[in-house]
Amino acid sequence: MARILVYEPSQWFLPELQRQYGGENISIAAGNERQRHVAARAERAGPPHETTACVVVDLRRRPERCVELVEELRHRHPESRLILIGDERLAPLEWVLRELGVAHLETNPVRGVDLKRWIDPILQCQTSPRALSMPVQKSH
Repeated sequence: MARILVYEPSQWFLPELQRQYGGENISIAAGNERQRHVAARAERAGPPHETTACVVVDLRRRPERCVELVEELRHRHPESRLILIGDERLAPLEWVLRELGVAHLETNPVRGVDLKRWIDPILQCQTSPRALSMPVQKSH
């Protein structure tokens, strides 16, 4: 089972993702900055077979923390892909954030279908990791 973690100051993306992925074998957990310690406990208590495939972070209210938060999340979830949602204030930092491991940075308004469209390929790679591997060429 793959897991999606959602960090947001308000509860919009979490219920939208639950609606988008209803009935699929995907766990979606939430935590905002005030609840981060609760989310960390839930992560540790999660079933061992769950892999955190994707972490979605809404930084529209506090973009000044983006680099610090990305570094923290990369340390806590090295196997996961990060999707950051922000505004035009994050645009100048796009390449820095990508070098830190951000898979997708969005500075425009986001709809649930957009978010699902970005997450689906990440989940697909989790379920069939061979799709990412390159065939080994034998030398003659």
